[in-house]
Amino acid sequence: MPKLFCVVVGHEGSPFSVNIAADETVDDLKKKIKMEKEYQFPADELHLYRVDGLTQDEDEQFVYKGTTIDMTTCSLDFFGEDKAKMPPLSFISERFNEADVNTRWKIHVLVVIPREIPPTGKRSIEELGEIVEASVNKVFKDRDEKRSVYSLSDMNSEKKRRILQKMGLTVNVLRMKEPRDVSIPGYPWIDEFPENQEDQRAQYMAYLEMHLMTLLDEDVFSLVDIANDKTVLDTVDPRLPFRIKGTADVLLAKSNVTNLIPMAGLCIVIELKKKVEKNHINQAIGQLMCASIKAPLGCFPMSLLTDLNGTWHFCYFSDKSVLTQVIF
Repeated sequence: MPKLFCVVVGHEGSPFSVNIAADETVDDLKKKIKMEKEYQFPADELHLYRVDGLTQDEDEQFVYKGTTIDMTTCSLDFFGEDKAKMPPLSFISERFNEADVNTRWKIHVLVVIPREIPPTGKRSIEELGEIVEASVNKVFKDRDEKRSVYSLSDMNSEKKRRILQKMGLTVNVLRMKEPRDVSIPGYPWIDEFPENQEDQRAQYMAYLEMHLMTLLDEDVFSLVDIANDKTVLDTVDPRLPFRIKGTADVLLAKSNVTNLIPMAGLCIVIELKKKVEKNHINQAIGQLMCASIKAPLGCFPMSLLTDLNGTWHFCYFSDKSVLTQVIF
């Protein structure tokens, strides 16, 4: 009996398998998915799509055509012509052949669930009261969230998810393997000082001036130390789910008037860490969002998270709705 691996579009969760015979129909598959996931709506409200090019690797990351993606932020349109809706009365054997089913790590089916529909039928006064209370609480929660202000340094995966969802962004992750240039020494962090301590900042700014600015036209580009300017990236914008406050460490700008207009000609917003950890990526993505919103017209900045040694994490918009991360 064939085993199909399915994943729900735009939702958190792992792929799940469904055993179904070749002579059963897509409608039968819907019923089995409903039972597997314990959905509380009719099976015929599910929409199922065959998908090509989608797998999950050994690290449990979703990979589409060789590129790591974030399934929680993907829409159905993201898969373009690699998806095909499966009519309910078609046989499984018409949708998948033996080679499809026996391909390891392959995701076979995209599942689209309906928006939540309140259950029908009569309710007790107590049930109606609970529904009204929940609705009122949601209104107040939404209001409070709009008033909320979050710091870039406190950005976590949940806040990042809300930003990506509100802005309708899909994430693309590229891991690059480039030969290391040993002619440029790594930055020697002063262990006893934090990253934003004055002596530390003076030393890494000198390091960047020596090894970065010598490669650029100093009459055109500027490095700006913004670590102590705590409001540079403060952002209030209806495209965001909440207000954001904070800063980064350094700006690289294609401008010589950054002392008057810090964001003028912004190219890269840089966050420096002695040791780059996974949660720092959320901060870097938040910095990119704020920098992109605040940058003058014609500027398309990227963010850089680095320890100035072996870790270099770039973030930028490769398309209007695609956030690309490149990790060296």
